[in-house]
Amino acid sequence: RLRNKDAYNEFIKILNIFNMGVITKMEMQTLVHDILGKFPELQSGFNDFVARCEALDFDPTMAKRPVEKLTPKQLQLMKVVAEREKFVSKPISELDLSTSERCGPSYRLLPKNFPVAACSTRTQLCKDVLNDNWVAVTSGSEDYSFNAMRKNQYEEALFRCEDDRFEIDMVLETTKACVAKLQAYEEELKAISEDDRENAHMPEGYLGQVSERAILRIYGDRGSDMLYLVKTAGHVTIPVVLKRLLQKQDEWQELKDEMLPVWTDVYAKNYAKSLDHQSFYYKQMDKKALSIKGMSQEVKDINDKKKMSDEVIGKGMPPIDESPDLTFKYDDARVHDDVYAVIKFSTNEMLSGEQGERVLTLYRNFVESFFNVKRADADDYKDTAADAAAKFVRGTEQEDVKKLSELKKSKGSDVDEDDDDEDKMRVSSARKGSKPEVKAEDEEMTAVDEDEDDDEEEREFEHCKPVSGAVDASEKATGPPLHSLKKQVFYANEAIYHLLRLHSHLYERLENARESSATMAKVSKPARKQADVHGEFLKLLFHLLNGTTESGKFEDDCRTLLGAKSYLLFTLDKLIYKVVKQVQLVIQDELSSKLLHLHDYELSRDAAYDENVYRANACVLLQDEACYRLGSSEDGKSLFVRLAEAGSERPDLPQGIMDAQFAAHLQKFLTTVAEDDVPEGADDEEEERTAVFLNRAKAKAGFTDLQAALTNTVVSNALECKVSCTTSKVSYVLDTEDVMHRAKKKSKLNAKAMAKQKAMNEKRMAEKSEKLKAWVEEQSTKDS
Repeated sequence: RLRNKDAYNEFIKILNIFNMGVITKMEMQTLVHDILGKFPELQSGFNDFVARCEALDFDPTMAKRPVEKLTPKQLQLMKVVAEREKFVSKPISELDLSTSERCGPSYRLLPKNFPVAACSTRTQLCKDVLNDNWVAVTSGSEDYSFNAMRKNQYEEALFRCEDDRFEIDMVLETTKACVAKLQAYEEELKAISEDDRENAHMPEGYLGQVSERAILRIYGDRGSDMLYLVKTAGHVTIPVVLKRLLQKQDEWQELKDEMLPVWTDVYAKNYAKSLDHQSFYYKQMDKKALSIKGMSQEVKDINDKKKMSDEVIGKGMPPIDESPDLTFKYDDARVHDDVYAVIKFSTNEMLSGEQGERVLTLYRNFVESFFNVKRADADDYKDTAADAAAKFVRGTEQEDVKKLSELKKSKGSDVDEDDDDEDKMRVSSARKGSKPEVKAEDEEMTAVDEDEDDDEEEREFEHCKPVSGAVDASEKATGPPLHSLKKQVFYANEAIYHLLRLHSHLYERLENARESSATMAKVSKPARKQADVHGEFLKLLFHLLNGTTESGKFEDDCRTLLGAKSYLLFTLDKLIYKVVKQVQLVIQDELSSKLLHLHDYELSRDAAYDENVYRANACVLLQDEACYRLGSSEDGKSLFVRLAEAGSERPDLPQGIMDAQFAAHLQKFLTTVAEDDVPEGADDEEEERTAVFLNRAKAKAGFTDLQAALTNTVVSNALECKVSCTTSKVSYVLDTEDVMHRAKKKSKLNAKAMAKQKAMNEKRMAEKSEKLKAWVEEQSTKDS
């Protein structure tokens, strides 16, 4: 920064002689000021460095001393210096003061060993009132890493308006202040003589930084020249500058008046939306939460967390935990009518008559059975608010269709089929054909047919056997059957679990709509009824579902009607679409149909209900798929979901119970006599079971019949087998076997041969012995 090698060398010399103790600190600072005085930043930095060294009790003369053993006092001094350096090396904002004493939400007490900055100009009053120990730390709203600092697009628009208004207000106010000071100075110049006026100079600091910037702003590159003339030749320059300032002030005031309506419009359009900080991020999170993978992972994570809890790990092995993983509340029965009306409306919009009826039938008979909701027919409602809103929207659509047709007739235009189809696409009611009216007699006949079908189905289920093949011991139990229980129990696959999970999301959001409508009805002026606000929301929703309202307009209307928390309702159309499609999937899925039939079978049985057998049967159908236990409370206000163990980890059957079919086969195999084990339908001897001995083997051995072949034979039956009751697998026990052999006869011929062989062996041994003796004698003769 000095850009002068000689000056730098002089600076180094001054530091060296100070370290040698030749000059004092005051003399060093005086000499350094002669070199660094032209550079205020360097001079200020050097003074801070010297003050920091003093605060650390640093003795520069120790740097030139020879290395010697430090005394305990010096070691303690070095520890203190190192401790203080830890604080001085980084700013206060980076210190960890989370454990320090607090004073209010923002202030923390500095540590006792924190070095206090030197301040030589303080008086006694300053020492009494000024603070050196408490510092303000950043809170959540001031930290830019805090989530609340993220602005949505509507809040960004408001901030831009605020920035523009602040800027133009600052320009106007600073210009007014500059004009006022120049006019006052001009009056002072007029009050003095003409000679003094020409030689007058404006006092230093008279205008101030704010007024000087106002002059620099309007003159741009020439601003510094004009500012110099204003201070040195004010009697000539000030009138010209005042005229220009007043002109620019009028222009800026006119611009502000023009922009005020624009800003007001921006505030009106964006203020309500700016209060909603979660809608944008909620749509992203909601897409993930409503996905199949997201819903399955949710319950799996909770189940795994229970297994890995400290209590389970402490016991050594996980116990059988029957507590639910997820619990959902359904306290308001009126919301069930809202959900059903919405699903019914969407089903009629999306599907044909037959498919839609199947979807609604499954929803009424299966889904609503968990919540003790029973409907006599498809139009049975306890709370008719949602149904009334749906009928109102349908009536509006029909009126629109009539108006379109009348308009075309009045114009006399020929309308082809394509145009008709295009108009029908605009209004959903025109897409649906009118349904034929059903007479009372037909209704009675239909009810009779349905009862007969139910009776036939029950009679069919009476003769069903458990699909697991287990011997059911529940017939002897004294517990009540499943259909007499007030609560529901269902073992489901992922498709049915996803259906109930999507239904819970839909229930929560429509319940939130009712709560928000009640809140807004109280705070609105004039006060409104909750039913009116809620009914208006339902009409908006039905208009969105039939396509007559865009999603953007629906969001704005909901935000205006229900407040900032209405962001939960912005994705209702997508959620309802998913619910209807999931019901269709359950109907078309083969495994889901089997599980529904299994549940119907359990309901039709009059025997005592055994959940273990029901669960085992469901696991057989599910194989390796995930198994979910869905249960409801007796009052229907709670739904419990638990991820049950299935597949290879499914619960074993009771001890001593095996597959019924395999048990019958094993019993027959063990009790059947060998001579009676003849294939069915074998009348001729040729079709009998395979013989024990082959015919060619009997002929070669000289046997004519089986009895002769079995003469002098020994049979040993010691082979053992193990049978698994759960898997029906058979395995042989090690070191066990069946043996059949024939004992050989002892003949005289064999005895003579053995005697002859013995004599020959003795002769050979005698010959070898004689030969060995002869060789030994020969060797001893040679040696002698």
